[in-house]
Amino acid sequence: MIKRSFYALLAVLAVFQVTVAVPSPVAAAPAGAPKVSLIGDSTMAAMRWYSQGGDITNIIANTYELVFDAESCRRLVVTSCVGRTDPVTGTKLRPVSMLPLMQGSLRGKLGQVLVVMTGYDDTSVVSAIDSIMAEAVLQGVNRVLWLTYRSSTTYGYGPYYASHNAKLREALIKYPSLELLDWDGYTRSQSAATQRSWFATDDIHMTRLGATTLSNYIKAALDSRPLSRCLSASAQTGTAPPVGQPNMASAAPAGLINLAPVRVLDTRSAVTGGAAGMVGAGRAVTIDLAGRVPDGTTSVIATVTAVGPCAPGFLTVYECGPLPLISTLNLSPLRTSTNMAVTRLTGTTMCVYVSAATDVVVDLIGAFAPGGAPFHPITAAKLIDTRGGGVTPVPIAPLAAEGQIDVPVVGALGIPAEATAVSATLTVHSPTGPGNALVYPGPCGTPPFTSTLTSTRNRSSASVAIVPIGPNGGLCVVARNAATNISLQINGWFGAGPNGLAMVATAPTRLLDTRISSGRLTAGASRSLTLPEYRFENVAAIRPDGLSEIVAIGCGLIAPGPQLYAYQYEVTANAALVGPGTSNTQCYSSSSGAHLVVDTTGMFVPIPP
Repeated sequence: MIKRSFYALLAVLAVFQVTVAVPSPVAAAPAGAPKVSLIGDSTMAAMRWYSQGGDITNIIANTYELVFDAESCRRLVVTSCVGRTDPVTGTKLRPVSMLPLMQGSLRGKLGQVLVVMTGYDDTSVVSAIDSIMAEAVLQGVNRVLWLTYRSSTTYGYGPYYASHNAKLREALIKYPSLELLDWDGYTRSQSAATQRSWFATDDIHMTRLGATTLSNYIKAALDSRPLSRCLSASAQTGTAPPVGQPNMASAAPAGLINLAPVRVLDTRSAVTGGAAGMVGAGRAVTIDLAGRVPDGTTSVIATVTAVGPCAPGFLTVYECGPLPLISTLNLSPLRTSTNMAVTRLTGTTMCVYVSAATDVVVDLIGAFAPGGAPFHPITAAKLIDTRGGGVTPVPIAPLAAEGQIDVPVVGALGIPAEATAVSATLTVHSPTGPGNALVYPGPCGTPPFTSTLTSTRNRSSASVAIVPIGPNGGLCVVARNAATNISLQINGWFGAGPNGLAMVATAPTRLLDTRISSGRLTAGASRSLTLPEYRFENVAAIRPDGLSEIVAIGCGLIAPGPQLYAYQYEVTANAALVGPGTSNTQCYSSSSGAHLVVDTTGMFVPIPP
């Protein structure tokens, strides 16, 4: 802080402190109300500095269970400056910065929503945003509402605030649980006379009227969001899985039976399994597939989506019974994510477990049963790429929102007319907004109401899919809701023919966890496992050091693209069908430092004579 502005601030604070009286009691929120934390500096502290006529924070505390901690001169991560004078001791106070406060006295107390109004004494918020968001996610906060900074030119740090706001807007791409409350835009839209009545001469600190306006502004933002959705009463679907040892036997060899995609669970609707709300934390929901799968089905293929999780955690698709030590999806607050799962059945049922409350959508897309089509692996190759470089030429331009591409399959990459389905990896590259993408049997027409992957603005993501080949000998790829470049890799086909492999659904098994063996991968490093079979695997990257491309492939082979895109501070997973390479080994690499976890639920073996 420059010296002139520092003394100006002291004068402002002196004016404020003259008005301070004994605070009135904080209101008691209704039982079961959502819990909200407000952390701020002297701009937010005005909500407590003026107490005549009632504590201004009661505007919020009458409705929400409130944690309020605002202190003059608080910074985000770096050591705070010296702020107000202690009225009892007369000493200058240096408040705990926001991140240490979250990690210290407020650890485990933040609740569902964190409201941030500090950083007015920071010269940069770039790394602080990442640190605060990572800690919020770690503690289960499912919404962070960050107020934009008043673009003051009077206050000493004023020249930094436009940059602060720009960096916050950039961070929206990385963090789905981050939302901006445009305090700058809202207040600047008022008349000059109104602004003068709300703010002191430094243009950021508030009068009592301004503090009351701020409290009402935050209250309105909280009221407009479905915070009651994440209360335990809204997540009662499912029951706790039984304790015990999962079934360790392997199923009989089977082949692929193509099924028309059908939605078998959607907890957002009472008609499709959501009568008791979301699947609750620590609960599993049973899905009965009787009449939907062929007799003798040993395992099924499903696309599973976690919609708006309330906290970090994981989701597991598995054979009903005791919960195995594997995961299918990793949950981040409010981020919708999709993955493919292959699981054995218990009779005709499958189960989905979540460690954190979330809506769950499950689409049944295939089955493995006696008499089904065997698998024929091929050298992985990129069939199409709208950026260029695919085997099959397509227009070199992003696919428009709701746009579709017919993709010939039979005859490409040596895939014969006998092929009935392919093993594919669909990737979206830097989509222009949130949406989803789908690959389905050609020719293009009216797409089924399912998705292969969900996407976020400017984030590349990939998902594996087992897709039937359409009557035209091809597939159709569609981008929904946002324009994006798209690529499609193929590494095998299903159908009649010599040297095919049968699918054996195995006990869910964790093959690799670098957190407990071999240590974190450094950028560009790899781990290898001796695995002589093609396997259905789930690969997860845990909090990489930066954007990371994860490749899972037979050692010595060249991958046409990554199987997983992982982002800093997050845990991300994707299914993969991976085969052996040199010396019957599989290799897993990361372009950025990360821990890797690999699980398996099935493998392909030669068909018995």
